[in-house]
Amino acid sequence: MMLTIAIVGAVTIIFFIAIILKVGFGGNKSLKNGMRLESQGKYHEALVAYDYILNKGSSSPELRWKIANLALKLKLIPRAQKELNVLLGAKTLPANVSLATVKAAMASCLLSAGNEKQAFMELYEIIKIDDSIPSVFLDLGKIYCRQAKSQKGIPLIEKYLSFNPQDGEAALFLGLAYLDYGLAPKAIEAFEKALRNKVDDDGSANYYLGILYLSQNKTNLALQHFTQVIRKKKNQKMITEAHRLIGMCYKEKGLIDEAITSFEQANVFSKNEPKDVKTKEALYNHGVLLYKKGKYQEALEIFKKILLIDQLYKDVRRIIESINNKLNGTPSDYAVKFIEDKPINAILKKGLLHSSARFDVDRFEAEVGSKISRNVGAKTKSDKTQTSVAKYSAEKLNQMDTREYKEVARKLVAAVGFQIKQEIRFQGDTEYIDGAAINFLVEPLNAQGRSKKETVFTLRRYQDEVSELSVSNFIDWIEEKEVSQGVFIATNHFSKQALSTIQKYQHIKFIDKVGLTRMLGRIR
Repeated sequence: MMLTIAIVGAVTIIFFIAIILKVGFGGNKSLKNGMRLESQGKYHEALVAYDYILNKGSSSPELRWKIANLALKLKLIPRAQKELNVLLGAKTLPANVSLATVKAAMASCLLSAGNEKQAFMELYEIIKIDDSIPSVFLDLGKIYCRQAKSQKGIPLIEKYLSFNPQDGEAALFLGLAYLDYGLAPKAIEAFEKALRNKVDDDGSANYYLGILYLSQNKTNLALQHFTQVIRKKKNQKMITEAHRLIGMCYKEKGLIDEAITSFEQANVFSKNEPKDVKTKEALYNHGVLLYKKGKYQEALEIFKKILLIDQLYKDVRRIIESINNKLNGTPSDYAVKFIEDKPINAILKKGLLHSSARFDVDRFEAEVGSKISRNVGAKTKSDKTQTSVAKYSAEKLNQMDTREYKEVARKLVAAVGFQIKQEIRFQGDTEYIDGAAINFLVEPLNAQGRSKKETVFTLRRYQDEVSELSVSNFIDWIEEKEVSQGVFIATNHFSKQALSTIQKYQHIKFIDKVGLTRMLGRIR
């Protein structure tokens, strides 16, 4: 009897040990299997393996982080948000993963779900507390550009590309942002970079490059890029436009027969949009070229086709009358003119990236700023105590209204030994328009006679690092004013790209937040 009991007990113990071993090692095996599948790009299978472990009760921050990232890759946004909410709610983060990184993943979820407002607030908060995550620069920069704030978005995308220079898609987006901001030369650089990095687009990079080169009368380069758009065969409307623009290139080169052929192809591809303005224009120019070549019957057919689309289009009826006279042997001296189009006018400063769903970016920035201030708590109070000694600071300048800010700028000019000759404004200076910059033409206080050298003095407010774009613009403006010296003072630090540019211009003094703080101490 006792022997039987002992045997049963031993078997039971062995059974439970086996179950424990199976669960323990089975879970470990599933984790390794999931990681192997993930490394092979088999994300669905890897997610199943991780879910198996989670359902067995083996929950850990690291496992939930893996699941969230896989779900993001698979576009399973609700699932990714679920795991990220657990991590943020529990305030227990995976090893070697920062809170900002988890919040950045949540912002990606929000963007994928179309919630751009909430994503903006998350990203703006992240960048204020941690500027080490490249994807945050890209995502936030894109939102700024879509919200018609290209001047803020461009530096962020530039910074992202400094970390990821091979990202062709980001370079393409940056090119479009430059177009929206009116920087055609910069746009060319960005689009060329996108093509070098083999961007997988619908032909946009080649299309915009073609137009930009055409605007510079570089017709051969333009032809090369428009031809690439057609070869891609991805965007029907763009292909139609490419044929039309190729026709314009040939016309500029005096190759009328080739131009006629291109306009014919444009008209073939435009059948889906017969009332489009560009379609009518292409037909009209096609007819004009045929007319000038003496192919009156063919030209007549083209102009009659235009009448079917739009009976009041330009001088089509007069042209038809002129053609009929010529066909009937009656002289006609009616002057038929080619429509001289400037395609660049359709892409420069036209809001190519602007979203129809706008929100008040400035208000959201202020809300996030207030939230960060509240969360800082005791540290913020301590910092305020330490900085209260100074009458002015870079931070205070950023918070002042425009009138008070300009008054301090005038005091600063005098404090550093200059006198103001006049306040000046530069063309395209959006920072000045937004009340974030003040510019003066100044000269030394105690200089006499010929020794008085004029200097362009600017004080500019920045919530983020000073971009290379802001620095380059100021250098260009000084050259336009034909002034030999300049002083650029900023309320923040200069970006790495900006510092690289600054080193090339020794005749201009660039002063950042640290130097400004010392200068403000001179104001009485």
